[in-house]
Amino acid sequence: MDTNRVTIADWLLSEGPRLGGVAAFLVGFIRQLNAAGFEIMRATLMVRTLHPEIESIRFGWTSEHVEMPPLGRPFFLKQRHTPVDGDVVEEISFSHGAFARSAPYQISPYKKLDLGATEVYAPVRDGAQDFPIVEDIQKAGGTAYFLTALPQLGEAAHRISFATKKRGGFSEQDLHFLRSLAAPLAAAVEIQLNRLITENLMAVYLGLLPAQKVLAGKVKPGDVDAITSAIWFSDLRGYTDLSAKVDPPVLVEWLNRYFETISAPIVENGGEVLKYMGDAVLAIFPVENGGRAKAAHAALAAADAADKALAIFNTERAEAKLPLMRHGIALHIGDVQYGNIGANRRLDFTVIGPAVNKAARIESLCKETGRALLFSADFAAFVAGAQRVGEFKLKGIEEPETVFARD
Repeated sequence: MDTNRVTIADWLLSEGPRLGGVAAFLVGFIRQLNAAGFEIMRATLMVRTLHPEIESIRFGWTSEHVEMPPLGRPFFLKQRHTPVDGDVVEEISFSHGAFARSAPYQISPYKKLDLGATEVYAPVRDGAQDFPIVEDIQKAGGTAYFLTALPQLGEAAHRISFATKKRGGFSEQDLHFLRSLAAPLAAAVEIQLNRLITENLMAVYLGLLPAQKVLAGKVKPGDVDAITSAIWFSDLRGYTDLSAKVDPPVLVEWLNRYFETISAPIVENGGEVLKYMGDAVLAIFPVENGGRAKAAHAALAAADAADKALAIFNTERAEAKLPLMRHGIALHIGDVQYGNIGANRRLDFTVIGPAVNKAARIESLCKETGRALLFSADFAAFVAGAQRVGEFKLKGIEEPETVFARD
């Protein structure tokens, strides 16, 4: 057997797990196969993951650097492209049950696996092809498609597929060798997936940036960085009265819907939600290459989008004869301490400092001034058309603060 092929199983268990992420692992594995003469032109790795929104992720690689065939495309939750050393891996995340409900799934090789098959081999034939995916491969100059389920090590089996442009497709020797790699490949994928699940769960509970910092080793109390950031502090109006009138399970459901409504614009504009404190939200937009202006504009765009989303949310609530939900938002920009705060047994990755206190105090003025959005003087410098509301003495802050809004 080709010496290159003998070493691939060793690579899967030694080098593969060390690569930084599933995308890098997939590219590395395909390069190993192509060095051994497989002439892989496309490959996909479908993995199941542990995530409150995502059931599975499809990692797709093509030699021609074009998008993968639109399998389940209308039904995916999100998509991103990850560059890997000159290659690009497309990642498509499917929400729970979405892929299995999609029309493309009904005529895909994946359904055959779910019905009990362990693999699907479909060479390109003259005339009609066995599956639409094979038609796509034929158009791209491919000769065969091979999909197999990996041995199940966790809660669900993962699947991997290959398309080749070898003349005549995969030989029996090729297929036998690919089957022989299933066990070490499953082990390597599981290691990579455990890392991905850890990152996903930490991102859900801590936020993406805090999760990255914790995984990079920021785990001790006092592991903090001084950063400059635009700061968002928001709070629901009338929450105390609402909580006294509504059963707790209903209140929790309403809060979750509200938080999702305003948090999505924060994340979409590059912010990080750090805390939900009862009915309040603390978020940051770190100052990076674009400087303070870029961070401020991102925070302002998030606030505008959140207000629009809340208006739509309240229209739905009004139609259902439910009480409307109102909030106040304060935006400030300044220096904060960002990192692990707390004790050894319970740490919180958050921001502290006078700038955070100022944002919270300004938000408390929303009710007093009748404004839904207020800016500090530092933030207002980046807001076109900002109008002075007044000068206020803020609790715990020595100097009075001039507060701004938009008419």
